[in-house]
Amino acid sequence: MKLCRIVSLCVCMVILGACSRGTTQPPQIKKTNTNSYKEVSLSLPESAKHVLATAKTKNGKIRIFAVDKNASHPKIFESKASGQSWQEVADLSQAFTDRSFHTSEMGTTEIVLTQDNRAVIAFLKPKENSENGYSQEIFIMDDKNQVTPLNQTITDRLDAEQLTIGGLINNQLIALDTKAGKTVSLNLQTAQVEKEKTTAPFISTTITQDKLYYQSSQTLEVVSAKDFEEETLTPSLKKVEAVMAQAKGKSSLILDDNTNYFVLTDMGMQEINQEGKESFLFSSKQTSLTDTGLVVTAILTAPKKQFLVFTASESGSKLVKLVPNKKKTKDKGKVFKVYSLYNDDYIKQLVLVYQKAHPELDVVHEFGIDEPTSAGTSKDQIPTSELIKLLNTKIANGDGPDVLMLDHLNVEAYKKQDLLVDLADIIKQQDKDKIWTTVLGAYQDGKKYYGIPNQVSLPTVMPDSGFNQALGSLSDVTAYVEKLAKTDSLPVYADLSGFEQFSTILYQIFLSQDKQLTRENIKSYYTTLKTLYNLVDTTSDEARRKKDKLEKLIELRAGAFGLGLGDELIAKESQLAVDFQSNPKGILQNESIGKLLGVDLSTINKGKAKYYVPLNTLSVLSTSKNQKIAKDFISFSLTKKGQKANTYSLFGIPLNKSMTKSDLKYWGRMKLGREDPIKKNVKVDNIGYSDAFYKKWDKKIKALNTPLFFNKLIVDFLYEDIDNILTDQISVDHATDNAFSKIDLYLKE
Repeated sequence: MKLCRIVSLCVCMVILGACSRGTTQPPQIKKTNTNSYKEVSLSLPESAKHVLATAKTKNGKIRIFAVDKNASHPKIFESKASGQSWQEVADLSQAFTDRSFHTSEMGTTEIVLTQDNRAVIAFLKPKENSENGYSQEIFIMDDKNQVTPLNQTITDRLDAEQLTIGGLINNQLIALDTKAGKTVSLNLQTAQVEKEKTTAPFISTTITQDKLYYQSSQTLEVVSAKDFEEETLTPSLKKVEAVMAQAKGKSSLILDDNTNYFVLTDMGMQEINQEGKESFLFSSKQTSLTDTGLVVTAILTAPKKQFLVFTASESGSKLVKLVPNKKKTKDKGKVFKVYSLYNDDYIKQLVLVYQKAHPELDVVHEFGIDEPTSAGTSKDQIPTSELIKLLNTKIANGDGPDVLMLDHLNVEAYKKQDLLVDLADIIKQQDKDKIWTTVLGAYQDGKKYYGIPNQVSLPTVMPDSGFNQALGSLSDVTAYVEKLAKTDSLPVYADLSGFEQFSTILYQIFLSQDKQLTRENIKSYYTTLKTLYNLVDTTSDEARRKKDKLEKLIELRAGAFGLGLGDELIAKESQLAVDFQSNPKGILQNESIGKLLGVDLSTINKGKAKYYVPLNTLSVLSTSKNQKIAKDFISFSLTKKGQKANTYSLFGIPLNKSMTKSDLKYWGRMKLGREDPIKKNVKVDNIGYSDAFYKKWDKKIKALNTPLFFNKLIVDFLYEDIDNILTDQISVDHATDNAFSKIDLYLKE
């Protein structure tokens, strides 16, 4: 089923007949009371296995569009405003006899219910020979529950302009383009454009019968549904805008029947009354809003400041009601702090899961900046190097975190100052039949373990054809790639994306260890990149080559999200796919491609060194007064319950074997196939899960023994002059001196 997370991944709410869409991540957690509201489980209709859309009607009732366990037999149900006493009001099975509402890469559905008991149902399918395009088949359900196809002229226009459905207002269909900030109103009878509005690009939009609310990262714009004219914000909406701006667009607007508004951020639910007065209702910490095993699909208001929360999971939809807790709340518990340099999504989710399991604590996730750039996320934020200095100052002053995520930090410097606690006792507790213990030694020094990774990423090559044998030195790599270029007319790697992954892996193999960062090695790296860059095929990618600066191409997480370069092999656009396998889905997809091509997906190794990238590595600071809790937190992170924070393994391959196996089974059932652009009759079918497949990768991961690291700050130094090097604006020697002096100073701090 289609899953959209309100708080941490995606906003997909239907509120008062509106559908709010957009990608959002929550801001930093603040210390708030965690139990001012409680959850009450409510029953959904028996045949409503998956709820695909919700709405609050004009008469205050709740409506849902739901399908059965097979994603078919759609029905509409209605309940009281309290979310209880459901009744079936329409069975749409006959209108969609041969339709499945299941979402996969082969297609999806978009459904909007309105305040006046109507609905728009759209089936979207990817267009052939198009990466981003899609075609739509759209149906309208009237207030008598009669379903008819949308006027084809309107559908053709939506397809041509790639507009998505937003809702219905009277006899008009509202269509949206969020990236372009475009809204179009089309007459359902004449198919003519009634109104058109252009705003700033928006994160999400909420549509009612009277108004359209556009939310960007910093502003809220309200437009009249009658004439599409912008309205002056009332005092209450000005306050809503201020709250949303403070959350940097990472929030959700929830409308009520009266003049009050509610705004949900990661801190929790805030109410803004008609005078613009703000009040905090509850923290999200111990509610379904932060349960990583669920996806929040909608939040509707109920009487007496209560909220109906619809969630989804692979097993189906659920409904809970958040109601004020009449019991007196306890004082906040002991503060326990977890720090990551960047606002890491996995750590953020792990903190919330641990908080729910330990209500006696006040678990806080602290971080430096939101986005991984060398100078922060905006002009008002300080450089990464200054953030690290601030972190170190807090640690020195006794105000540091209890748990420190080591990714992108100078770990050796912390070790030399005896700031990291030995975690050998946690290692000894791990069962090798449940955890891939061989990769737990990424930060091992003798018999001591200073950090424990939660996930790994595996550098791979397809086909191998001598790549691993060429890793003796950078000059060997250069000779190998040049030989490939001479023996085949195909490009060695797929344009700049392939070169990016290639250069990242070379950095990790030859420069990611502190002892490797010599002047000679840096110069050799630059010389190699300059030679290999000349082999990039930019004939079909000239615009991108001119637009993008190379230092922006290197991904912070070093392949936490692989680019799927195996597709380029099918399309015969490259000879080599050097990539990172960072989730079970990617492994299945690339293994499926390898099966079609008759080649193996090989892990990268250099002799006996079997490489892996540790991700989300946790350590305990010796300055912490909560070391016992900190160790429990890390132990918890390796359990299946803890690793569920890694939703669908998006943030790396879990070290918990049971979790990885579950995700392989999940993705093994999905349609991950690719169609060969050259041979139209050739399809790449998902090879699916099998015990033999799992054992194959279990063996590969068990063999891993050499960690590769990715220090963002060092990469920033290395890539500061990379464009000028590759375009002969400065010499390799000059760039080497510049990078080495900064790296050397950083390592000595």
